[in-house]
Amino acid sequence: MSAVLLERPAPRLRVPVKKPTPPRRKTVAERSAELATLRKAIAVTLGIAIPAMSLTLSHIAGTLANECWPLAMFLGATGCSVLVVSLSHLAEAIADATGAERWQAWALAITLDLGIVGCELSHVFTANESLWWWTTGLMVATMLLSMVFNVYAFLKHTR
Repeated sequence: MSAVLLERPAPRLRVPVKKPTPPRRKTVAERSAELATLRKAIAVTLGIAIPAMSLTLSHIAGTLANECWPLAMFLGATGCSVLVVSLSHLAEAIADATGAERWQAWALAITLDLGIVGCELSHVFTANESLWWWTTGLMVATMLLSMVFNVYAFLKHTR
């Protein structure tokens, strides 16, 4: 007879199971830093969006002026209200950046915003091709300058 060897099963090794550690709560300083970063991102976004929105609304209003003047008037008024919101930021940033008197900063801010409106109106009411290039260039330059000043003013107020 053959001898049957009974094999003993190998002993199982016990691997310690690590319990998941609960997520660490952020400190007040970490949350404040995240909030400051978020505020700066919002400030930059608004500073860029406000002039872009006013230019876009004025362009749409100008395009619709001959087809549907009530809608064009509504969009134009909405664009102008966005410009009015932008005025105080522009004036504040201009005064800070240039050291201009308060009235001078407001006059320049109004000029910048009315320049956008005037150029868009010239697009609506004239068909002069050479004038179109000048007014388009002026609108783009004014919008970019307005973006810079708005971002500056918004960032100044973030904590």
